[in-house]
Amino acid sequence: MVLYNMGIFSKRCTHCNMKNSRSATFCVSCDRDFAGASSGSVAPAPSAPTVPTSSPVSGGFSMTIEDVFSITGRGTVATGKVATGVVRVGDRVTLQTAAGTRSVVVAGVEAFRRTLDHASAGETVGILLNVSRGDVAKGDTLSNP
Repeated sequence: MVLYNMGIFSKRCTHCNMKNSRSATFCVSCDRDFAGASSGSVAPAPSAPTVPTSSPVSGGFSMTIEDVFSITGRGTVATGKVATGVVRVGDRVTLQTAAGTRSVVVAGVEAFRRTLDHASAGETVGILLNVSRGDVAKGDTLSNP
């Protein structure tokens, strides 16, 4: 590099040994000043570690439906991200719609073309339901207490 050969980079960082420009006050590689301190004006106070009271898997199953597909001969697939809990094939879940609530059975669970026997919190899945396409819409929720 031309700038490097001209001698413009003459300061070395004591932390990472990276060459920096003569006028630099902080290292461009590790963001520390040349005395070794971090570039932040005040170091943040260490906070107490937070312990979650309950994991998202420990509660009842809940999923907001993001999209709905109809598969001929199989049923209706509701896709979304499982918010809490675990759902298994054969579980009876509650479908909450604008028109009301109804109980449905999970006929299948798939994620990225893989058939699964269950889905846990945080997974994006498609849940096969034996309902008509018109009974399910985006924004409806599936839950199991």
